[in-house]
Amino acid sequence: MIIVFAIAAFIIIVYCIFIGYITAHIQNNFSKSESPKIKVSILIPCRNEADNIANCLHSIALQTLPQLQYEIILIDDFSEDDTVKIAMAFKNKLPLTILNNHMPGKKNALALGINHASYDSILTTDADCTMDREWLKTMLSIYEKDELHMLCGPVNLLAEGSFFKALQQTESAAIVGISATMLNMKMPATCNGANLMFNRKVFMQLNGYKHHLQLASGDDDLLLHAFYSQAADRVAYTLNYHAMVNTAANNSFKTFIHQRSRWLSKRKYYAYAWNARLQMLVVLQLAAFIFYCSMPSTPIV
Repeated sequence: MIIVFAIAAFIIIVYCIFIGYITAHIQNNFSKSESPKIKVSILIPCRNEADNIANCLHSIALQTLPQLQYEIILIDDFSEDDTVKIAMAFKNKLPLTILNNHMPGKKNALALGINHASYDSILTTDADCTMDREWLKTMLSIYEKDELHMLCGPVNLLAEGSFFKALQQTESAAIVGISATMLNMKMPATCNGANLMFNRKVFMQLNGYKHHLQLASGDDDLLLHAFYSQAADRVAYTLNYHAMVNTAANNSFKTFIHQRSRWLSKRKYYAYAWNARLQMLVVLQLAAFIFYCSMPSTPIV
């Protein structure tokens, strides 16, 4: 047992040193967003999101960017609840199109939305997300000003109710900071499809998701690696808090483990070796921390 404690402590110390290094190298511009001129197609793939879709669409309806500059394409992935019915109520409030996915899976849903998009600037998010009122204006402003092919935005996990959710929020914030800093250091790591903007023409040139269509995950970081390989200076990560989207942390440990299993499934497809090592470090430190917290005197929930 002493050896296990020592190994866990060593992993946590290494991770803390790494986080300290990352924190010291964070560079980002938090200046006020300008008024962008470009237009964007917002894609929302969804399946059985009746409990969330209204909040998501409502937060988009409150955006400060004029509706003439965006469209929303919701792609229903074989929902068995009232997701579509609830979304339909927003058609008179938003420039909203609803599509039915013909082939199951998030990447197929996104590909369908991209093919139907009216604009070359694509912004993907999830149906369980809510956004800052300046989200669209901020993302489009940075994307346009820096003439980007891809812009990765921050995602915040809401953590009300338990220590376990707070742990997820802390881990997520660390991953966002790590990802932004590593990209600035020319070492692209990961991003989140819940807040990802990219150029459709470049997406098509890179054959989109076809190289990893069989994976349940990878619509974000594997796409990031492809865009970076094509034009490194046209890919950026913003930490501007106005560009942030919020989503709920996992309620159960089982769901959390299932999510991490999906993430681990794409390790061998990473274009850069450091990504697999980074992913393993994050998993090991989390396991070590849960090991300490799960001791009888310190419950994790």
